Amino acid sequence: MKLCEFRATHFRCLYDPGWITIYDPTVLIGCNDGGKTATIDALDCFLGDVDPAPDAYSYVRDAPLEPDGNRSRETEITLEAKFKLSPQEIKLLRNVLLVPPTDHVHLRKVFRSDGTPTQFEILTSVPLDPDLPKAPHRLTIHEIRRLLREYDVPNPGGTSLEPLLEALTQWLQQQQMKEDWAPVSSELYELLPLYQVVKGEDPEDTIFQMLNVAHRQLLKQPDTMELLQEIEEKIDEQLKGPLETKTAILAQYISRYLPDIKEAHVIPQFDVSARLQSAPLTLVGSDGYRIDLSARGAGTRQQVTLAVFEWNSETIQSPGDKEVRDTIIAFDEPDLHLDYEAQRRIYKAIESYVTKDVQVIVATHSINFINRVDIHSIYHLAKPANRSETTIECFSPSTDDSDEQHFFIDKLGEAMGLDNASIFYERCFLAFEGPTEQAALPKLFDIYTEGDSLTRRGIKLVNCYDAYGAIVFAKFMHRNRRPVLLMVDEDTTINKGTKRQLTRSALERAGFSIQEQVNFVEPECFEYAFSDKVWSRVLNQNQPGSKSDWTPDKVQTYRLGAKKFLDSMREILQEESKPEIGIMLARAVESKAEIPLGIRNCFDSAIRLANQQ
Repeated sequence: MKLCEFRATHFRCLYDPGWITIYDPTVLIGCNDGGKTATIDALDCFLGDVDPAPDAYSYVRDAPLEPDGNRSRETEITLEAKFKLSPQEIKLLRNVLLVPPTDHVHLRKVFRSDGTPTQFEILTSVPLDPDLPKAPHRLTIHEIRRLLREYDVPNPGGTSLEPLLEALTQWLQQQQMKEDWAPVSSELYELLPLYQVVKGEDPEDTIFQMLNVAHRQLLKQPDTMELLQEIEEKIDEQLKGPLETKTAILAQYISRYLPDIKEAHVIPQFDVSARLQSAPLTLVGSDGYRIDLSARGAGTRQQVTLAVFEWNSETIQSPGDKEVRDTIIAFDEPDLHLDYEAQRRIYKAIESYVTKDVQVIVATHSINFINRVDIHSIYHLAKPANRSETTIECFSPSTDDSDEQHFFIDKLGEAMGLDNASIFYERCFLAFEGPTEQAALPKLFDIYTEGDSLTRRGIKLVNCYDAYGAIVFAKFMHRNRRPVLLMVDEDTTINKGTKRQLTRSALERAGFSIQEQVNFVEPECFEYAFSDKVWSRVLNQNQPGSKSDWTPDKVQTYRLGAKKFLDSMREILQEESKPEIGIMLARAVESKAEIPLGIRNCFDSAIRLANQQ
């Protein structure tokens, strides 16, 4: 079974953040205490023999403080997962579900703070009549016979369970059905993937965690299970005689206190498949003496841990191999304290797991790692200000414009200098149409804020190159709820062709608020918006031949429209480079008042938006 989606509700800070789709690998990023480790631990409660601690139940949303200063907690934790089944698994489950499964199953586990026993449940078709069993495979032979009699179902007779169960199941399948939760069969439970959390803080612990996966895989192989069963049966047979004598005497003791008790039976359950107990690591130096890792520094221990990661990734057996159970490994900050090169090597090790069909979940702060994976496989877990609940941001694939998204991620995003980390972590994206703005805006922002920078304010400049690039970028970011602003030249809104995508009406149709997300630079365009005074300084400072006789009035005589004006300025300056023109303009501005109004308004909007995050 391959894990496809997972959801935790009321588990610590994961109050109700929604579904997480599992990719190859899945990467969890975000602030400390934002929910990364909580997600990994929730999966451990779902797939492992781990019960949530009392303080794992989320605080009730918006609950007031109680007199003792505490807040009330939720009484239930619900963990859900959707799995993809292989053809062999589908065939096996046909015999234990009333309605044969499709290629996916939806399972859940509900934990209750009052200590009610927890069990796996499957969302499936069950009889509409509440008196009919949802899971006939869990019934005893006596219960099946009673139901056959009660509902006049033809009884095949005999003392074997299988024919009776088949008769009841076939009759139940003919009844009216509804979708509901039903107990999971042992057959389905045995198909669940193995799950192992690897912290990576100590090399010996890491070895133990990784070998524990191999150990559990080995115990689930048919040959091993058959051998263990033989041993258990032999132990049971050897103990049966002495145990019967002892339990007979036990009944006599019990009857002294409860006279109505005549017999006592003890049915022992033996499990010889004990867990892996330990995996000590012994290192010997070149001088022949043992190396005490506990006496070495954190750097040495981390280097050994890195070697363990690489060793295990090359030697682990793939779940795709014959008779090996599916496996999920969760790495909780495996790159902690590692340098750039070591982080790259860990990523290569994790890639090896993925190629062997092992599902991998990684919680990380590493920018290096974040930028190496597909953006759609990243989940940003964050807590809004003054809230204790986690929200999840992701760039989910869109079904209606997947070609556009693929184009943006693979081509436009790279050309715009956007990486995964900046897309998730920057607080505001300011998109514009060309290289002049890209060169001028950082200096202009410094002047406008009197020494602050775009980077410190969390504002990311995005050069979209033209109107088409701007609208593709903006739509993509806006759809994924990222804070984006558009700086649009006034003349772009009236030009024909592809640039018609940036008219006011077109932007509104695309879902943008003209008042909050779009700033128009006028008159006409970015360069033309600067005053004659600023342009006179540009010409006096940069005109070849050191001529400095330009006045604002003289510049004004060239104002015959934006295109003619800019052509004239470039000819006079003997400069065709738009970035260089942008630099000249920014250097010629002496005060914030000389920055065109549309650009100042755009800066104000960007600062306001960045401060909201």
